[in-house]
Amino acid sequence: MNTITWLHISDLHFKDEDKWNQNKVLDKLLDDVEERNSRDGLRPNCIFVTGDITCKGSSKGYELAGAFFDDLLKATGLGKERLFVVPGNHDVDQKAVTSGAKLIAKGIDDRDTINDIIASEEDRRTLFPKFQHYAKFVNDWFGSDMPFNDEKYYYVRPFPVAGKNVAILGLNSAILSLGDSKQDRLALGERQVDLALKEAKGADLRIALMHHPFECMLPFDREDCEATLLKQCDFILHGHLHQTGILGLKTPDAEGMVLAAGACYKHRKYPNACNWVRLDFDSGQGTVYLREYSGKGGGFWTKDVRTYRNVDDGWYPFKLGSKKTSKDKKKTRGGRTGVRPAKMDPALLEAAYLRHVVRSCKSLPLGIIDPRAMEQTRQQTMDLAPLYVSLNTTSQAVDEGESPKGKGKRGRPDESMIRDREPRVLGALEAAALERRMVLLGGPGSGKSTFVNYLALCLAGERLEKTGEWLARLGPAWTHGSLLPLRVTLREFAAGEFCDGTADGLWNFIIDSLAAHTLGDFEPVLRRRLLEGGVLVILDGLDGVPDPKRRWAVHDAVLGFSSVHAHEKNRYLVTCRGYAYQEAGWRLDDFREHTLAPLDEERIDRFITGWYEEIVRLGWKSPAEGKKLIEHLQTTIRRTDLSPLAGNPLQLTMMTSLHFSWGRLPDDRAELYQEMVRLLLVRWQEARLGQEVGVTRMVSPGDLESALERVAFVAHRAQEGADGPADVTEAQLRSVFQECLEGSWDKAGDLVAFIKDRAGLLIEKAPGVYTFPHRSYQEYLAGSYLAVQPDFPDRIAGLVRENYAQWREVALWAVAVTARLKKMTYIAADAASALCPCDEPRSDASPEIWRAASLSGEVLLEIGLREVEALDRHRSMVSRVRQWLQALLEQGKLRPRERVVTGNVLARLGDPRFRPEAFFLPADDMLGFVEIPAGPFLMGSDKKQDPSAYDDELPQHPVTLQGFYIGRYPVTVAQFRAFVEDSGYGPKYAEYIKGLDTHPVAYVTWHDTRAYCDWLTDRLRSWEGTPEPLAGLLRNGSGDGKPWRVILPSEAEWEKAARGKDGRIHPWGDEIDPDRANYDDTGIGATSPAGCFPAGAGPYGCLDMAGNVWEWTRSLWGKERGKPDFKYPYDPADRRRENLKAGDEISRVLRGGAFYYLVRLLRCAFRYRFVPGYRGRLTGFRVSLSPFFSEI
Repeated sequence: MNTITWLHISDLHFKDEDKWNQNKVLDKLLDDVEERNSRDGLRPNCIFVTGDITCKGSSKGYELAGAFFDDLLKATGLGKERLFVVPGNHDVDQKAVTSGAKLIAKGIDDRDTINDIIASEEDRRTLFPKFQHYAKFVNDWFGSDMPFNDEKYYYVRPFPVAGKNVAILGLNSAILSLGDSKQDRLALGERQVDLALKEAKGADLRIALMHHPFECMLPFDREDCEATLLKQCDFILHGHLHQTGILGLKTPDAEGMVLAAGACYKHRKYPNACNWVRLDFDSGQGTVYLREYSGKGGGFWTKDVRTYRNVDDGWYPFKLGSKKTSKDKKKTRGGRTGVRPAKMDPALLEAAYLRHVVRSCKSLPLGIIDPRAMEQTRQQTMDLAPLYVSLNTTSQAVDEGESPKGKGKRGRPDESMIRDREPRVLGALEAAALERRMVLLGGPGSGKSTFVNYLALCLAGERLEKTGEWLARLGPAWTHGSLLPLRVTLREFAAGEFCDGTADGLWNFIIDSLAAHTLGDFEPVLRRRLLEGGVLVILDGLDGVPDPKRRWAVHDAVLGFSSVHAHEKNRYLVTCRGYAYQEAGWRLDDFREHTLAPLDEERIDRFITGWYEEIVRLGWKSPAEGKKLIEHLQTTIRRTDLSPLAGNPLQLTMMTSLHFSWGRLPDDRAELYQEMVRLLLVRWQEARLGQEVGVTRMVSPGDLESALERVAFVAHRAQEGADGPADVTEAQLRSVFQECLEGSWDKAGDLVAFIKDRAGLLIEKAPGVYTFPHRSYQEYLAGSYLAVQPDFPDRIAGLVRENYAQWREVALWAVAVTARLKKMTYIAADAASALCPCDEPRSDASPEIWRAASLSGEVLLEIGLREVEALDRHRSMVSRVRQWLQALLEQGKLRPRERVVTGNVLARLGDPRFRPEAFFLPADDMLGFVEIPAGPFLMGSDKKQDPSAYDDELPQHPVTLQGFYIGRYPVTVAQFRAFVEDSGYGPKYAEYIKGLDTHPVAYVTWHDTRAYCDWLTDRLRSWEGTPEPLAGLLRNGSGDGKPWRVILPSEAEWEKAARGKDGRIHPWGDEIDPDRANYDDTGIGATSPAGCFPAGAGPYGCLDMAGNVWEWTRSLWGKERGKPDFKYPYDPADRRRENLKAGDEISRVLRGGAFYYLVRLLRCAFRYRFVPGYRGRLTGFRVSLSPFFSEI
């Protein structure tokens, strides 16, 4: 027969501790191989094993693999020369990965680097110890037929079959792997591919084997290798994803086919699977036979009818390309010719899908629109498009030509940002355009879902109408054209049967959702779009289910889906609440984070204008009335008690709705939600007073509100969710409502039926399933329910400790309702006391205890600090809360973002770490000044120790300095504000004294810092409270009669204070850790309160010397940005480099990095520079006390 048949297996994961389960599955595979031969005539000509033979690259794993391969060859009757293997990332022995290998892998940033590494014998020798056990296995088991070493890292093995010369290309996609799929930066390398293809030249059939799919490769490597292999190989086989895949790609110059084998053994959630492939050259027909393992009835292998719905008999036929058919072929056999065609034209199917997206996203939720107006015009809705206002993030924008993160391969970061202008924040749409994979963070009602709905609406509208108008709405920031939007509500996915932690599960949910809207025929079109690229995948509400198992299943499914559908033209946008994203291990690998910022005054005004213009369009107000209402609300909303609320898009929407309906606005958010709930219950009141009768007359609005509060609490408790409103079943509603209706289940059903049409606070989302208009309503109502419970304080404390993410917002609502609506401040304060332990802070307290203590501070702010301190029995409690929050910061408890939130709360409560009467300097014996002893230290960098070093940091050399003092923290907002208010100094940019007290002051020029230093020098010299020896040094000097002064440190003083004597790379040591500093990878995106990173302290105890803000020094850099005039070695006696009178055209040195910058710029030796007049939100300073006096 003129055929070739192969068995493709992958991902065996052999390990000794799982031997029994492995044997159970693989023994059945051997039986299935023999049965396929006897029953179906499938006798393989060869066997392909595409990597991950073992689980950890261990010698014992390969012993097991060798024994199985012996049995497999016996079952097939093949010799070893017909078994082909390639390594995967699990074939890497992580214990043997050298530091040199890590440096090589992490240093890859372009195709030339990859090719240079592969070409370098030295680099290959550095990389290959990790393959020690794989290499021994291959060399021992296969012998000389298939050598594997640092020279023979790939192979090409020809063999004749069916009259054809077949070449097998064994490619090593794990050559750069470190063994950890989450950390790996993978590549084949153009050189490896070209060498292998050159050796395979002349073959009739080329089959490439590799472990990793193209989507796992670095983008530039994929660009180089994928097209080449698809053009010059007939089949590309891989594994890694643990999921079967068939992808035929036919273009004018390529007929490649990509086949993925599932995991042959993985004792976890993935089904075990393998593939058989038969090519019939006479008929021009190929067939893929899909097999999977079933654990039923003792276990057996069977047809895989699960992976592809239209491959219902487990086999997939396809046509061979012209190059692969026999030249004398005269006819083809009958039978199936492939996947069933779509029932309709793909363009029509897509149009139907897009119209569904538009319908889903174009309108505001009815629950936040005045129900009385909606009764008058039931068919009209308020469109989202004219009301939408652009949102900003807390990240800083990087304009064209700028590179403040220091991403360049060589040279220094570009510094066009030195221009004298204010920094610009990054818009949410800009962020989504910038990041191919992004997590958008924000609090409740911050606009996350509205933003993704608007983006999906504009993209769908443009693909439908193709006029350019919808893309124009997105503006020039969106540079990716009209991508196909695929929007998934993860809360709904988590609640269903498909949530199994896999990419397939998420895909099946998507297809099921399409079918529910009669869009099932769109499945093959959508699949093709994902494979070809050009889809924006929107995954809304990552934290929708904190039931631990299902929550992690959602997390894993999102990661898996983004890995499977990783085409570089696909983009991913995930939304999540900020505090819920901080759980250990919860962050999505390779997803960049951006946090939504509150609305500013301009955006608030634009929203109000758009709202009332839409009201006028709908005919609900006249143009003259609309104009008057716009002016009135824009003025009213600037009240000091309302402006903080208006920055939240949901609360702004509700305030605007209330203003339209009632002509007034409440004073705070508790009253706001109370009025909003009552607004939504207006329909109920109107029904009772009108002609409708029955159950409506038996339940008052107050009773209904109380019942809904209990419904909200019960649903919230059962949901165990952190985002999105809960689903409430009709049975749950009836069980609560019947208590208001004399226990009648039938009347409760009538009441539910009435609510469905009229109440407004519950929306029917599916037959018999209801939900609240927004999760914040659910949380408010659940909090209202708790507020009237007799054990409220202890109960809320218990719930918070049990599940912080679930109950945090509910607790704050309960306190707000108790304190401000029910005027029971003392009970609300009892809740704060219950949340904060009564004893002294304990370092061994659990994270749950620390989180509850942190929340107690927020509770005090929710009540009002002045109100609580007026209660005699709670004055000591306020001090206790401050003490716990201070300990949380100083001991480095919880995750960095949580510490930042705690630090912000402590700043508003009054941070005991600082003394207001001492110019807000630190409350220690030395006012925060840390002594740095005289003596030598190592300055600069040694590239052997620190390959990230820049040339201007060289050479590393000893420098001897006199003793001096330096600030433990950077200068804070409160400290600088004290200077401004006391001295009358006129700041040119007032923003730098408007922030929270304990954040480092920013937006300061070098001249601003000098003015502060001079002022503080005078104040400490004259103030009676200045401690010794500071007072003596400032007034008399150190015995030479030359008084010391408060001044900026030199860059040498700064560096010694940061790193000490030993030349360490970072203040704490050589290894980077996001828990030790506020920089890019920490994901905070803004300054943090002083001292939030105690683990990042330097050897002398100075904090925040890496990240947070750049810190000015008094040292000169020079006139050229890229080349310092003042080079190393540093001479302390050369006062020219510290000349305080130098002109403003000469840049000064800054040190330490900032919150927006990458780790490379956080190193102690890194030198940055700005002209003295530059100000920005990234620049601050810390002071020193020194004998420096020369001003040349």
